[in-house]
Amino acid sequence: MTAVSLPPAPPPPPASPPPIAAPPPLRRPDLEAPDLVARLLLFRRAIVRSVVLVTALTGIALWLRPARWTATGSFVVQSGGGESLGQLAGLASQFGVNIGGTVGGYPPRFFAALMTSDQTLEAVLDGALGGRADTAQLRGVARTLDVKGDTPAELRERVIRKLRRDVIGAIYDQRTGITTFQVRTESRDLSARVAAALVGELDRFNGERHRSRASSERRFLQTQRDLAAAELLAAERRLVDFLSRNREFEGSPEQSLRYERLKRRAGELETNLSALSRSYEQARIEEVRDTPVITLVDAPRVSAIPDERSIGSGTVAAAIATLLLGVGAVLALQLIGAIPDRREGAPARTAGALRALAKDLRRPWRLLVG
Repeated sequence: MTAVSLPPAPPPPPASPPPIAAPPPLRRPDLEAPDLVARLLLFRRAIVRSVVLVTALTGIALWLRPARWTATGSFVVQSGGGESLGQLAGLASQFGVNIGGTVGGYPPRFFAALMTSDQTLEAVLDGALGGRADTAQLRGVARTLDVKGDTPAELRERVIRKLRRDVIGAIYDQRTGITTFQVRTESRDLSARVAAALVGELDRFNGERHRSRASSERRFLQTQRDLAAAELLAAERRLVDFLSRNREFEGSPEQSLRYERLKRRAGELETNLSALSRSYEQARIEEVRDTPVITLVDAPRVSAIPDERSIGSGTVAAAIATLLLGVGAVLALQLIGAIPDRREGAPARTAGALRALAKDLRRPWRLLVG
């Protein structure tokens, strides 16, 4: 009997690798109320010490800060020629000329912003020092304002920036139309001189612009007056020529109508010429008028005593800010996991922390040195 050979059995499949266990989910620290209170109480001494230290340093800094002197003043801006400019606008509209929407001068808010412009501060700095400041005077002002610079040009620019940022301030009250300004420095004399120079520069600026506007108005009115005079002269000549050629025109309706038209046109031109002449004379007066356009409500005045140092409010604000920063730091450490997360026994830990706080309150110095 013949033996039958069987094919070899296939090799067993390779064993599959064991499954990789998934990493445990990251647990975000819980901010439950009892646990949060316990964490804050755990860092109570660090927070209290930080608040006391920052408050003390703030109080000392405010106490040692040099005294400051504030010059305060207020003014209103006169419209200056508003009536004549209104007449000018009306006359210009008759000739089809638009001379601008606002003819009554600059808006009052403009002068509050003008007080801190570069051109004004340049003039104020020179005016406060009695002219173009030399290097020695400029360095004296820079020392008072705690400004440093390597060259006179750099020093001057830094002083002007200091004046704009920290020294001069202005507020416009729309209800009353009064602009109130303050000049605060560490020198009583410098505050007074800067305030006086500021008012003088504003008045000079407004006066020059007023005279320039009046001069433009005068030139415009003079041109229009000359044109109106020429037109009136031509109309009168046409009327004379008509009368010389038509001595008996009453019987002709056509000639009578033409005569009335010529006479009415001459009358209109004469009225316009009279109005232009009056406005021209008024403009000439406005051009040479030297009436101040800045009316002081309160002249710049520096108090006989320096400004309050605000030690109380400053230290309270520093204490509150430090306390909030301390609480925020504890919350941040809890969120990033820097503080071990122990969920078990949170109420017990909170009760223990409260008992420890009660002991500290009976002996407050332990919060500082314990």
